[in-house]
Amino acid sequence: MKIKIWKEWYDILLKLSKDKRTTLEELIKEIMKTKDCINLPRVNTLKKKEINLNLNYTEKEVLERIEKFLFCD
Repeated sequence: MKIKIWKEWYDILLKLSKDKRTTLEELIKEIMKTKDCINLPRVNTLKKKEINLNLNYTEKEVLERIEKFLFCD
């Protein structure tokens, strides 16, 4: 499935996945299963980036969970 994610969030997730030596998709799968969050300060969002994921969630569910993971909202 294709989802549009904020580019700034994408950049953060990509950095995290590289640090964990995993793929972006695997990191997002992990995020969808956990209740943990990393409590980053909010970032200004300007552009969206389209990414392909093989997940059984809606785009809305993925975006909400990523937001909670990144910012603990």
